Amino acid sequence: MVRQYVLILLMFLSSANASEVRGRIEGGRLSWDTAVTYGDTIMPSQWTVLPSLPPASVWLAHGVSIFQTNLTLNNDGETVTLPLTDIGMIYKSNEMGFRPDASTVAGKCSTEGITELSVMGANCGESSYWLEKTGEAVTPFAFSKVILQIPPNTILNSFKRKAAGEYRGSVIVNYGYDYRFHSSGQRVRHQLSELVSVVIQHNPEELISVAVTGGETFTPRYDASTRRLKGGTRFEVDIQGTFLKGVKLTHQNLGKTFELAPPSNQGPAVPYSVICLQCNDTLLVDVGQARIDEKGTLILGQGDMRIGIEVNVDTTVETMTLEPGLYTDIFSLVFEPAGM
Repeated sequence: MVRQYVLILLMFLSSANASEVRGRIEGGRLSWDTAVTYGDTIMPSQWTVLPSLPPASVWLAHGVSIFQTNLTLNNDGETVTLPLTDIGMIYKSNEMGFRPDASTVAGKCSTEGITELSVMGANCGESSYWLEKTGEAVTPFAFSKVILQIPPNTILNSFKRKAAGEYRGSVIVNYGYDYRFHSSGQRVRHQLSELVSVVIQHNPEELISVAVTGGETFTPRYDASTRRLKGGTRFEVDIQGTFLKGVKLTHQNLGKTFELAPPSNQGPAVPYSVICLQCNDTLLVDVGQARIDEKGTLILGQGDMRIGIEVNVDTTVETMTLEPGLYTDIFSLVFEPAGM
């Protein structure tokens, strides 16, 4: 009885390949800058150019393997852990005319020429198929792309309540191929590895819009007992966006004196007050003087939401000091996400 032995030789490259996928989360929306996605899978936009590989006339694409089940991204002490649901590899040849080896797969695959082949999972290599090239041995493939399977909703949920910043992590993917010599029947394994870096810029807050409605003209009320004129108006502000803890409100010009200029610009001005009912510090301006500094005040709100506030402006002035005509002024408030 003649026994046949198959020799499997493991070989490792001394130089590791590397690739990067870079994305961003802005206001609860995920997008990718240097990656393409298909459903739950993510892969680099660019192919990894491989070093010269041992030539073969018949080869078997491996599945991939990793030594970690999670991808951990770090940013100054903050950690985000993403489960790697599955992982795969795309092999791309610069040679035309590779075809499935009919003697080994018996109709499992098309017999047309193949220049690109994808495999998913750690154990699919043996159930994949041998590719053969008629004639001389050539380099099996020249380019590769790692496929990461991480559902987008998983990524977004993992980043909830996380601080803004750039989160970085990496995973080492092992892959390769088997090839054999027709003359001896020996099967040789060529093993490669690739360091895949994942970078996500996290900008959790986004101010989408600020809409202001309301009267710009004071409604005067005369108090005969004190001979004073009281007036006021109300602005309604609608703020829409995604916030960690709310919206910060500040004055655009902290050095401004808040007062209505007289028609002639020569008589006494009329100072006024500004009140925000929904702000932590409700008194923004007190009789012409700002009452909040550059740190501003907070309007509470969390998540994807619309925040509504009321800004009341009022004044009280002795009628003896007034001149006929229209008193006017302009002031500006600045709204921005409050951050952590």
